[in-house]
Amino acid sequence: MMAEFWTEEREDVLVQLFQEQSCLYYTSLKAYSNRISKKNAICHIAERLGICDKEVSKKMHSLRTQYNRYAKMCPSESSGMKTARQDWILQRLSFLEPHIRKRSSMRNTDDKPITRQYNVNTVMAEFWTAEREDILVQLFEEQSCLYDTSLKAYSNRISKKNAICHIAERLGIGDKEVSKKMHSLRTQYNRYAKMCPSESSGMKTARQDWILQRLSFLEPHIRKRSSMCNTDDKGYDTAEREEEESEEPEEEVKEEEGSEEPEEEVKEEEESEEQEEEVKEEEESEKPEEELKEEESTTRDPPPPPSTVHHQNRRKRNHTERQETEILQTIGGYLQKRPQPKEQDELSAFCNNLEHKMRRIKDETIRLELEHQLEEACYHAVMRDRAVHTLTSSPSPLMHPVILHPSTSSHRETSIPMMEI
Repeated sequence: MMAEFWTEEREDVLVQLFQEQSCLYYTSLKAYSNRISKKNAICHIAERLGICDKEVSKKMHSLRTQYNRYAKMCPSESSGMKTARQDWILQRLSFLEPHIRKRSSMRNTDDKPITRQYNVNTVMAEFWTAEREDILVQLFEEQSCLYDTSLKAYSNRISKKNAICHIAERLGIGDKEVSKKMHSLRTQYNRYAKMCPSESSGMKTARQDWILQRLSFLEPHIRKRSSMCNTDDKGYDTAEREEEESEEPEEEVKEEEGSEEPEEEVKEEEESEEQEEEVKEEEESEKPEEELKEEESTTRDPPPPPSTVHHQNRRKRNHTERQETEILQTIGGYLQKRPQPKEQDELSAFCNNLEHKMRRIKDETIRLELEHQLEEACYHAVMRDRAVHTLTSSPSPLMHPVILHPSTSSHRETSIPMMEI
């Protein structure tokens, strides 16, 4: 169905829309590394063509692959053999040419990469004399962030990178060569340190003794655990694997999106393979003959049994429930100790109402005069109440109780003018 859909006219429209969306092929743009921008561009092209974005991605990938294949053809191979389809693809997709990185061929007849690798290994083998190795180990011991697992800097790539660069600067070589040599020495030390006494007695060479003595400062920082193999009880070292992962040189790798990326020939895979071959050749050149005859096989620990996993999950769940119970008990105790608000009686309501009315008085002088009158009225009321309570509660036997008539008391008492509120 899609083969019938892609006519020459639709392919021409697709290439034109593809050329307009520079974020899909222009590697120097920031949007080239942004998945969202590239996804939106493909969706825009699919919307213009009226098909799904997956079909657009497949077709673009197919066209890019064909263009790369035809562009890499030698002039002798392509002369007089181009078809109309090849000419159309090379002409319409020629805008991709500045954005394709090329590399030298790796054919069997091309001996340049092998010669270069051989020359580099030969030069570095001659460089690492016994004196330079001794200096390297001394500088390595000074940079504790490269092997002391208890330090925070051990997990910091920048700190470890700076330490390696410092060692490389002191030795006058590249940091990659220093990393390879340090990795080789650590690997040999771990291998010799794991050998049983029965295997190592009477078989140590001068090289083995030198490595075990000079790199003995690594011993406290190597974590060992028992092996799960039936025939191997010597222990399995995990620090070696962690150091290998932490010491790998960082390389810039561009983001790829499966079928959406062009078939560009990049150098990351080639460089990683060359580094692995160089490390292997260097280690083999440093191994004694006795060591080359024996190779230890290490095994990884199997995953924990299901019963252990269930037990750990149950412990986590019980711990969470215990924490929730403690939080609820704390909240309940706080609510019980919290004082409950008292219900207001008539006097409280009157005082609140009086306070509200007094706050409505703007003039401070009038408010102070009212406060003075209220205090004076309260004082006289308290004194009258105290006198009445004294006469009624405990009358003297020699004196008759004095009865205050409203008429007389009203003349004797001074009237207190009250302001209307």
